[in-house]
Amino acid sequence: MNINDSLVQILVAGGGATVVCGLILGSLWKISMNALLEKFKHSQVEALEHLKNDLAQSALRTSRYEGAQFGAYQETWDLLVDLQLAAERLWGSATQRNVEEFGRHFEAVRKAVYGSKVLFDETHQAALENLVDEFRDFYDGKQGLLELRRRNTPDDAAIAALIARNGEVLRHFSKVIDEVAVSYKNKMRGAHVIDNA
Repeated sequence: MNINDSLVQILVAGGGATVVCGLILGSLWKISMNALLEKFKHSQVEALEHLKNDLAQSALRTSRYEGAQFGAYQETWDLLVDLQLAAERLWGSATQRNVEEFGRHFEAVRKAVYGSKVLFDETHQAALENLVDEFRDFYDGKQGLLELRRRNTPDDAAIAALIARNGEVLRHFSKVIDEVAVSYKNKMRGAHVIDNA
C-alpha cells in the first residue's frame, strides 16, 4: 500500500468533513502567515525609519563638528601666518614695538591652540603646542636681547648667542609651519582618511 492509497482511505473514511477541515486549516494557515508577514514588514519599516533618523542625527552632529573644526583650523592658520610675519619683522629689527606686536600675535595663537584643543587632531595639536613652546622661547629671547642691549656694558657674546638661538627657532618655525600647511591641506581635502586606511 502506498501513500496515495492511504490518503484516499482517510478521505473516504472521514468523508467530506476531512476535506472541509483540511481546507479550513489551510486557509487559516495562509491567513496567519500573511498576518505574521505583515507584522514583520511593519516592524522592519519601523526599524528602518528609526535607523534613518539616527543616521540623520549623526550626520548633523558630524557636519556641525566638521564645520567647527574647519573654522578652528582656518582661524589658527590665519593667526599662525600673522605670527610668522610678526616674527620676521622682529627678526629684521628687534625693537620694543616689534616685540610687543609679536607678543600680541603670540598670545592670540596660544589662545587659539589651547582654546580649540577639542577640535584639533591629536597630531596637529601636539605640533601646534610645540610651536607655541618654541615661539615662547623666541619671544623670551628677543626680550632678553633688548635687555642686554639696554645695559651700559652689553655682553656681545651673550647677544650673539641669543641671536643665533633665535635664528634657529625662526628657521625651525618656518619649516614646521610649512609641514603644518601640508597637513592642514590634507585634512581639509579629506586625505587623512586615505592615509589612515
